[in-house]
Amino acid sequence: MFLAGGPGEPAIDVAAEIFLNSPVGRLIILERPIIAFNQRGIASIMSGGSPDLGALRYRWRATRDASVETLVDSARLVAARLNNRGIQLANFRTLETVDDVRDVLGALGYDRATLFATSYGTRVALEVMRVHPEIVEAAILDGVAPPQSLESFNPAELDKRRREVAAKIVDDCEHSESCNAEYHQLREDANALDRSDAPPIRIVANVPSAGWYEIQLRGRDLLSAVGAYAGTDFARALPQALEEFAHGDTVRRSVSPELVLHVVHENAVAQTAGPNYPVIYHATLCGDFPTGVLQAGGRGVCEALGVPFSGPEVIAPVSSDIPTLLLSSEYDAQTPPDLADDAARTLPNSYHILFPGVGHLAFWRPASGECVAMIANAFLIDPQRRPADPCSTALQPSFLPRSADLIPTRN
Repeated sequence: MFLAGGPGEPAIDVAAEIFLNSPVGRLIILERPIIAFNQRGIASIMSGGSPDLGALRYRWRATRDASVETLVDSARLVAARLNNRGIQLANFRTLETVDDVRDVLGALGYDRATLFATSYGTRVALEVMRVHPEIVEAAILDGVAPPQSLESFNPAELDKRRREVAAKIVDDCEHSESCNAEYHQLREDANALDRSDAPPIRIVANVPSAGWYEIQLRGRDLLSAVGAYAGTDFARALPQALEEFAHGDTVRRSVSPELVLHVVHENAVAQTAGPNYPVIYHATLCGDFPTGVLQAGGRGVCEALGVPFSGPEVIAPVSSDIPTLLLSSEYDAQTPPDLADDAARTLPNSYHILFPGVGHLAFWRPASGECVAMIANAFLIDPQRRPADPCSTALQPSFLPRSADLIPTRN
């Protein structure tokens, strides 16, 4: 059974468009059926679904407090509209999805299944292992988000994780003979950007969609942008970008303006109540976290939607001896490797594999996808033994010299 991320991703679409086109998906389907179902409250053009809860939309206001107030008002209206249709949003939390996993398997005539879960889907998988262990044969979790990780959707924590990924890029450059020779002052440049007392940096950038701009930005925000883009095609050019930011040279290349645009957008969102998220996103996380979604209104939105916190049991570590393969990516700021280490403490029959130089979700990354397939296949053949790993440590990031320009092809 394939469990997608989000919350809010239609698993049927993701399985068809991404998982089944990945090396591990193509390998698994040769030997076993793959099941996917959309989390309740999610609909898509490809796979349908009912009810479709829609999005929780609101208009940004001049201040964050005013934006949150309008978001809470919108939540009340949405809840009232859905209640009139007999739809209670408290029935769309993670624990209800966990029971749906059991019911879907039973309806299809299966007693047990192996779970392949990504990002938020790993939380669902871990809860299934807690609540319905009898139906789980084994689990493969890519981008592990254990329930005890309460800061996963905290903007301040995400910013910190992104800067840690940027620091990892500096480390990797220093350990690369060619990169270190090209950017021997990179750590000094990164440290200058990371100073909390540093004055704003004057940036001149030619943004293709908006023209020429001059703006002042915090160095730490620029470092965070570098970490955010570390899992994309931009990764090879990020030492260039770090050097350019530190020295105010952001005119010649296409990468630096893109990162500047990212910072401007992130700063704007931080002054509001976040983007317009799907209602299922709020309903799920209101059940999962005592605080609700911190960026998007917190507990006040949850109360307006009528979705209570599911209780302390849903934020306790999952203890299970079910064979579990944990996959992490070094350039992943969303679900960093330490979260998998945390989950593994109460999973005595688990194996953690780390993929250097790739971003969130190793299974579909071009650099790591085939390696994930080999390791996952070895695990599925004998889940009781640590799978052979002939490839993960061979994955090393490479970076562009100053003389080369990047032409991105895929994020």
